[in-house]
Amino acid sequence: MTWIVRTALLIAGFTLGASSPVRAEDTFPEHSMTMVVSYSPGGITDTLGRIAAEALQNALKQNVIVENRAGAGGALGNAFVARSQPDGYTLLAAPTAFGIQPYILKNLPYDTLRDFAPVALIGTSATVMVVSPDIGVNTVREFIDYAKQRDGKVNYSSNGIGTPSHLSVEYFSTLTGIKMQHVPFPGSAPASMAVMSGEVAMTLLEMPPAIELAKAGKLKALAVTAPTRHYNMPDTPTIGETVPGFAALSWTGIFARAGTPKSAIDRMNGAINAFLTSPQGAERMRLLGVDARPSTPAETGAWLQSQLDQWKPIAAAAGIAPQ
Repeated sequence: MTWIVRTALLIAGFTLGASSPVRAEDTFPEHSMTMVVSYSPGGITDTLGRIAAEALQNALKQNVIVENRAGAGGALGNAFVARSQPDGYTLLAAPTAFGIQPYILKNLPYDTLRDFAPVALIGTSATVMVVSPDIGVNTVREFIDYAKQRDGKVNYSSNGIGTPSHLSVEYFSTLTGIKMQHVPFPGSAPASMAVMSGEVAMTLLEMPPAIELAKAGKLKALAVTAPTRHYNMPDTPTIGETVPGFAALSWTGIFARAGTPKSAIDRMNGAINAFLTSPQGAERMRLLGVDARPSTPAETGAWLQSQLDQWKPIAAAAGIAPQ
């Protein structure tokens, strides 16, 4: 073989080797994908997970199948994604509880930071402090005074032990120095029904139903948990206006298995952000009471870390032992 032929073959081999990774990046995804939701259908996590799946499907031209894997407080579906192949084809729609579970669930079969790769945030949302109209309070300050006068005899409801609604009220109690009795329910609907029936005095409720029930006179909306007033309830103050430092947002983000190629992460991030920044996407979020949060993967990871840092001392102060 002459040196000319050898040189030509070396150049051809180098060119093919250099171009292969580029072609692989450009072709992701090459088949259908799965979006795992670790909760039952119908909740806000399921809704936002399906919206993210639709955005990915439309942008990347592959089917994205939503799979509900409820159980173990969300840990079952999370563990499934943590054990999946790190190729970008199995994703997790993770809610606020994702940043709380390490402090309330024993022996998690995954590490929240180590085993997942952040893809994108979908959005954040505030809840509303609602009370029974029958207790005769109209402001957060009046509710604090009401609770202090009854010293531990006031009840509040939540979606369950260790849920964001539970821990947010415990955070509120810690900052205000009031004592209340927690009454957990299996979901926000029965928790709000307990307030309307007078069984409990207060709960934190998602914004859309809170607005409807307040307009109907069935509940009284005292304040929102957001750090600033919300455009959907501009006349309703924040809790922080009365209790400095208080803010508690719910959120949903998309995560892949750790080790997923950066090129796949970036393509998915771009597809989700393109939807969130579109007029259609922003309006769809607004109607759900969710603020779209276009974010880079790094910003999504930083958000998750901030949530883990926020909820750890709150769970400890609430005296919740991992179970």
